[in-house]
Amino acid sequence: MSQLRFPKLYAMAYAHTDLSEAEWLEFEKYLQLKSVAKKQLLLRVGDTPTTFGIVVSGILRVYYVHEDGKEFTKTFRRTGDYVGALAEILLDVPSRVHVEAVVDSEVLVGDFKYFKKLLEQSWKWERVFRTIVQESYLEKEQREYEFLQLSASERYENFKFRYADIVDRLPKHQIASYLGITAVALSRLSSK
Repeated sequence: MSQLRFPKLYAMAYAHTDLSEAEWLEFEKYLQLKSVAKKQLLLRVGDTPTTFGIVVSGILRVYYVHEDGKEFTKTFRRTGDYVGALAEILLDVPSRVHVEAVVDSEVLVGDFKYFKKLLEQSWKWERVFRTIVQESYLEKEQREYEFLQLSASERYENFKFRYADIVDRLPKHQIASYLGITAVALSRLSSK
C-alpha cells in the first residue's frame, strides 16, 4: 500500500521522469502543507523568497502592484502548478511579486536550498526542475506574443480556453488585470 500523501502531485512529477515512489516520499518529508485563506498573501513584494510551493488545491494569483496602487496580474496558479518567485530565488533578490490566494487554498511549501541539493544529486529531479523552468518560459513567451500580436478580444478568448477549469471562480477585475484591460472593457467583451 502506498504511503504517498499527495499521489496526484507524484503522478504529475512522474509524468516528466521515472521518479520512484521512494524518491518522492523522501521529497515529501521536506514539504509542509500550508493553508492559505482567500485574499491571504503567501509572498509579499520585498520579502526574501527562500521557499517554493506546489498548489495542492485552490487558486493563487501572482501579481505586481504599480506605485500608483494599480495591480497587474502576471499569472494564476492551480492544482499541480509551481508557485513562487522563481526568478528572484535564482537571482537572490527580494520578491517583485505578491502571491495571493484567490480562494481558500492549500500549498505544499519547501525550502529551495533543499531542492537545490536534490537537483545536484539526482538527474530525475533536475529533469523535473527543467520542465518547470521550460513551462514558465513558454507561458511567458505566449503572454508576450498575445500582448504584442492579439486584440483584447482574442486574448480574452485564449484566457477562457487556458483557464477553462477556473475562469468562473476568478474575480472579473483580476481577469481584466491579467488581460491588460479595464473591468469595463472586460464587461463589454463578456457581453459579446
